[in-house]
Amino acid sequence: MKFTIFPNLFEEGECLTRALFKIISADLCEGRAMSIFDKIAECKDDEERQQLKKKLPAVTWQAHFPNGRRKNDEAVPTALYMNDFDHIESPSELYEKIKPLIERCDIVIAHETPSRHGLRLVAKCRPELTTIGENQEWLAARIVESCPEVEGKNDRCVKDFARLSYMVPESYYYYFDDSIWEWEPDPAVVARLKAGGGSTPRNAPQPSLPAGGTVTASEPPHGEPMQHSFRDIPL
Repeated sequence: MKFTIFPNLFEEGECLTRALFKIISADLCEGRAMSIFDKIAECKDDEERQQLKKKLPAVTWQAHFPNGRRKNDEAVPTALYMNDFDHIESPSELYEKIKPLIERCDIVIAHETPSRHGLRLVAKCRPELTTIGENQEWLAARIVESCPEVEGKNDRCVKDFARLSYMVPESYYYYFDDSIWEWEPDPAVVARLKAGGGSTPRNAPQPSLPAGGTVTASEPPHGEPMQHSFRDIPL
């Protein structure tokens, strides 16, 4: 299955490979990158925290964008969906409670979010459901059955194909099913998801591509985005 990675919120994306994912996850544990995660975790102002996150590389697990632009009409659904549980005191404890659901609910990724107070889950879409939102509600209900204390804490605003998942250091991951790189979804499920639609976020900046292919974008607030080396890594 193909996914798209964006160096930050202000640049075009490219195809994410297994090797590239592992390199970036390891690099984010180092020096300047880790200091940004520390700032995000310590930040009390929500707006400032959002601006810091925009400097991070991010993946669109719910769709691939072959042209590098997060536009709904260019989305190729992956038949995966995300489900976030926010404002969690201990994401690791929540994960331990829901571990028995990993296989039953086709969860393929589980990790702590950049704030360190959230749990992000990525799972395979159910064949009987038709939208990302329906899948999210199905999984949330299963989790609340096991952990009633998280009822109402799942983020209901991540239904669009273009929704970003900010990458985190490899130490933040609780579970990652490496088989997703080879997994191919049922074409019927993909077709239903595409028909069900998904909306590009209103605030999603789209890079302009002038002649020659050079990306131009407005300057991000709070300084320059992080400079990542993965554009130059031969894979």
